[in-house]
Amino acid sequence: MKNIDLKSLVIGFLLASVLLLGIGATSKTIDVRIVGIDKHYADWDPLVVQIKK
Repeated sequence: MKNIDLKSLVIGFLLASVLLLGIGATSKTIDVRIVGIDKHYADWDPLVVQIKK
């Protein structure tokens, strides 16, 4: 197995970070509104939501 030098590791990490942030910056936000909560809820039961794009 080949050894990876520190310079290549840093360059790879920075490139991956820039790509991840670049993809995340192009997506739009979604407005979500909670319209109801079940009165007999237990832990981790879902909320009723409306999604407006």
